[in-house]
Amino acid sequence: MLIELFVVIAVIGILSGLIVVSMSGVTDRATIAKAQIFSNSLRNSLMLNLISEWKLNGDTNDSWSGGNNGTGNNITSISDCIQGTCYYFNAINNSYINILHNSNLKPTNKITVSVWASSLNWGGYSDARIISCSEGGGYNITPSGNSTTAWVYINGGYRSPAFFSTPPKSGWHYFVFSFDGRYLKTYFNGVYANQFDAGAVYPIYYLHNNSLFIGAEAGSGSVVTGNYFTGNIDEVRIYNDSVPISMIKEQYYLGLNSLFTNDGITKEEYLSRIEEIASK
Repeated sequence: MLIELFVVIAVIGILSGLIVVSMSGVTDRATIAKAQIFSNSLRNSLMLNLISEWKLNGDTNDSWSGGNNGTGNNITSISDCIQGTCYYFNAINNSYINILHNSNLKPTNKITVSVWASSLNWGGYSDARIISCSEGGGYNITPSGNSTTAWVYINGGYRSPAFFSTPPKSGWHYFVFSFDGRYLKTYFNGVYANQFDAGAVYPIYYLHNNSLFIGAEAGSGSVVTGNYFTGNIDEVRIYNDSVPISMIKEQYYLGLNSLFTNDGITKEEYLSRIEEIASK
């Protein structure tokens, strides 16, 4: 009788384990499906105030306005990107994309710049440029030491709120800076990171008289001055407005979902990132 009782308890334990595993799988699939449905519903809303978009999917053309196409120098097309292909930049080879100025893009006092970038060594760079423009003092996203900062020239000098204080692990990450004329804010992987208060409304100018460079530092006109980036860059966007945090999160979900669908991220990391942003 005692033996039979032990057998029953053991069977119940095994069945309970199977149910837990099964439910865990269902939960994972539900989370993934929910994110897929959610991200697919965002495509139209995310295009509000979009000025230019470089998908870098086999070319360096502006896929949104068509008026700000770029020219690549020593860049390599790769797979395992946010969507389709993207480009690998190598500082040793002086890699960059030069996007010539376009007079159709007028000065503004509001701007949002977003970019996906992947690197093996975030903490090992010194003043490399993921994206850079020298217009009106200029702006750039710069890996520097143990942080990555958005440098924007406002209120008489460059302001540089950081995206993070501890370098993340290698892989794809989403960088956004947004300036509303007074507050310059940075967001990392869909989460608010830092800000600078200019104290009053100041204009910022972009891509009107000077070139924008992806993967290198911009000088005056169409001159590249160095500080090359090593890593992958994808999905560069410029908005003619200060984009709210809700849209930034939505764009991050969309890119994350695309990464997972294209096997650019494991299920474990995908679910971990979804849970992380959902909790903040």
